[in-house]
Formats: sequence, C-alpha cells, structure tokens
Amino acid sequence: MKNHRKKFARSHVFWPSNIQVADDEMQAEFVAKLSVILQKYGARSNAKNEGERERACRWLIDGLYQSFFYAPQAPLLLPLGKSAYGPKSQYKIPFSHRVVNDVLKAAELAQFVSVVKGIYVPDGEGIVTRLYPNGRLLEHFKTQGLRWRFTQPPDKHDGLFINPGRGPKNRRLVQRDESSTVPMMQDNLLKINDFLSRQCISIDLPNTAFAANFGNCKATAKGGKMMPFENLSALGKQTINMQSVFLHRIFAEGSLSKGGRFYGGWWQQIPSKARRRILINDDITIECDFSGLSCSMLYAMEGLVPPHDAYEIGLNYLKNDPRRKIVKRYMNAVLNDSSRRYRLAPDELKCIGLSHGELHARLSNLHKPIAKYFNSGVGVDLQFHDSEIAEQVMLNLMEQGEVCLPIHDSFIVRATALGKLKCAMTDAFTKRFSVAPGVKFEFAYEGNSMKQPRSAILSAQGLTLAEKIALHMDEYSLISNFFNSWEQANFTDQQIYDRGKALNLEISHRKDLGLPPLHRHKFFGLPLFILAKHPASLVSTE
Repeated sequence: MKNHRKKFARSHVFWPSNIQVADDEMQAEFVAKLSVILQKYGARSNAKNEGERERACRWLIDGLYQSFFYAPQAPLLLPLGKSAYGPKSQYKIPFSHRVVNDVLKAAELAQFVSVVKGIYVPDGEGIVTRLYPNGRLLEHFKTQGLRWRFTQPPDKHDGLFINPGRGPKNRRLVQRDESSTVPMMQDNLLKINDFLSRQCISIDLPNTAFAANFGNCKATAKGGKMMPFENLSALGKQTINMQSVFLHRIFAEGSLSKGGRFYGGWWQQIPSKARRRILINDDITIECDFSGLSCSMLYAMEGLVPPHDAYEIGLNYLKNDPRRKIVKRYMNAVLNDSSRRYRLAPDELKCIGLSHGELHARLSNLHKPIAKYFNSGVGVDLQFHDSEIAEQVMLNLMEQGEVCLPIHDSFIVRATALGKLKCAMTDAFTKRFSVAPGVKFEFAYEGNSMKQPRSAILSAQGLTLAEKIALHMDEYSLISNFFNSWEQANFTDQQIYDRGKALNLEISHRKDLGLPPLHRHKFFGLPLFILAKHPASLVSTE
C-alpha cells in the first residue's frame, strides 16, 4: 500500500520508526505472555527466528507504551502489507512481515491491543492500520506512568543521512567509506548520543498541559472553577516524546559539505516559549545563540566585520518587535533561495510596511559586502559550518560533564553552565573563522512550576492542606515520576540522600546569610549528586 507520510502526520500517529526499545524488564511479563501464545498456537518457528520474535514482542509493546505517553496520545501506526517491509521502506520496521504479523495476532489473542484496520485506496491516500493498548497492558501502562528508561543509542552507522537533491526524496544513509571525514562524524555522534542516553531531559509542565498538547491548558480545583495555566494558552499544537533524545545529521544536495545539521531531539519540536521550561536533570535551563550567525559567517569569510544589527533596515524596531523576526526570516530565506521564488506572505509585508522589492533593496544596501550571496543557495553551505560548530560545542561541554541540547545555531544548557557554553561557542566559532562571534542568551522562566503549587490551588475554598498538596502533586505526577525513575535507575540511595542533604544545607546557608534564593522555586547550581560534604556547611556566617 502506498501512502503519503504527510497525510498521517496531520492525523497524528506514532510512527514505527520512532520506537525505541528500552534496556529494562518493565514489560517482561507481557513479552513472556506473547511468547507463550506464539508457541501454543503454532506460529511458524525455528531456532533462527525464535529470538527475532521475542525481540519483536518487546518492540511492539514498547511502541504501544511510547505512543500511549506521546503528548497528545496517539495510536501506533503499523502497516500490514508486505510492501511496507524491507530496508527501503519509509516505515523502517526492523522485522520481517511474517514475524510482525505473528506477534500482532498473539497480542490480539491476549487482548493486549485494540486494532483499527487500515483501508486500501488505489490512489495512495488510504489509511494504515492503527494500534491502541488494551486490557491488562493498558492498565499496566497507567500504573507505571511515564517513566525514564535507559535506551541504547543508535548504531553509529545509522546516524548520518544525505539528501541527493533539494528535499528528503530518496534520502539514504551515508556509508562509512564515502569520505575520510565520515568515521569521525559517526564516532562523535555516537559519543554525544551515548551521553544523552543517560540524562533526564524533561519539561516543567503539569499533566493538563501534556493532555491538552501545550494549548488551552486547564486544571480544576476541587469545588472551584476552571483555571487557565499561566502563559501557556498561546503555545499552539505540538507533540512531545521525552524518550526521543537521540540526534542524527542530515546533509543536503548530495554533498557531505552541505547541510549536516543535527535533528531528532524532542526539544527541537516545541515552540521557543515552551523551551524555556525545559529541565536538564531537574535543573532549570537557559538558551544561548549566536547573533546573526549567517551574516557573521559570510562577513568572516570576506575578512570583514558585520554591522552591529544584521536586520536593522531603518524600521526603528521596538522591544520584541515582530517586524524584526520577519526581516530575519527573509534574510535567512534569501540566502537559500537560488530559484528567486521566495516571497513573504501579504500580511507579513503589510506588517513591515514594505514591498518585496523594497525589503530586498534595503537588505542589499545594508549588506553590500555580502549581497553577492543573496539568492545563491549558500545557505546549505552555512548550515554545514554551523553544524560543525554545534558538534564542537556539544563535545566541549560533554567533556566538562554538561549536557548541551542543540537547536541548530542555538543551545540549551543548565542555567549555571551559561559561562561554559559561551566560552565553548566562542572557541568553536573562532577556531573556524578566526574572528570572535556575537553571543546572546535568553532566560525567562515563566509560570508556576512543579516545585511551587499554583496560588489558585492554595487559595481554593473547601480544601484541606493535604487535599491541596495532593491536587498539586497529581498535576505534576507525569514529570515528577519521570525524574524520580531516572534517579532510581542511575544512582544509589546514598547518593540520592547526599544530594538532598546538600540542597538543604544550601538553603539553610543562604537563609543564614540573608540571601534570596537563586530562583523562586529551585536551588540550582549544585552538582546533581554530591558524594562529599557540601562546602556551604564549611563557610563561616560570622
């Protein structure tokens, strides 16, 4: 059956290529049950495929688990036609058609899955079969909740992709022997993914925000009225799967020196406003990016210094002026637009008060030294440079024990690692272009958090304090369980105790000195787990 992926993206499904099999025994009972059914009902088996069928059972159950906790919830897409299987299929199912169908039949017999059969339409606009967890398996998922689970990073040979032309059609894996640079890129990507696989990267939102897909989030106080969650109603419809932390690189136009940016992390799929609420190992974060990176690189290539503001074309921008974002988007687009077809939307042109020709002329006048690159398609060459810079920034911080989440030319780190990040970004750019870049950061932690109940909950009438606390904890059970399961999987009880003790010492020490907390709800900056006595206890308060 031929179907278009874009069609399914609009209908919101969880793709089989997104399934990651965790390295634990959380689903062992259900895998064992499927194996027994397969043997009992005489599924075609031999010594060669018995192990494959067990791995397929784990794969299917983990896929159902991850789709169940996809935000918002989504069915698992599972094509049943033979044409959907094989190395060239867009579904990337790692098992044979026969094995997957046998496992699915066993899951149906066990009543672990509810199946909505697909519909074949000759013109290619059909509907692929969808699966939902059911019965005891569904109850198991609800009991376990969203848990952090260790997943082995992808094989280093599966992390680099190349598009032969403009666009993803006929995208393929890069082979290790295609270039002398490929082995190093593959090895570095594996190092980064291995490091990310052991971290807890989450987002500080209540359960209602997950259920509402980051839009129109509401919560109900017992006996009270519906209350909007601060600052989140305008975030729009997005999806999130917090286990999707592994990165891959995509090169463009059939060249390993074009494109190459990092993709795959869930934090890249959400609005910038929501990114401000990302937590790294339960610490609040900050995002930092280069100032006018494309312009900075082009001017550096010409041996020149860029203007102070690469987008100042005489519009007298105000603070947070939407016109500046439009000009910036046009500037970046025109560097890629070799066909000269790109145009801003009429409402965008109306917003900036310029025609397309006037906007292009003003930018060309501002950037006379690099105007020759406009409409040249140089953008994919610049993307390669910024991807190489991003790789070095991540490796540099990883050596210092800091997690760095890339969003192309910007990066998210723990707030206390801002100094390290700025140094790493400056060093990586300077080594590549022999000039220092501009670096700016954004820190705006908005709304309430899991560490501080909403004032509306605290002031709700007719509730005891215990009921208020229970209501608050219920709202944040998804994210708190995710962090707690990470702690338990990676650290001993003594290490967890030492960390809690150190945090209490830090709180007491700041109170004794009359200092305010570093943040209204979070005392960050300490090492996540502390094996020795916290130095705050050694500082004199006299």
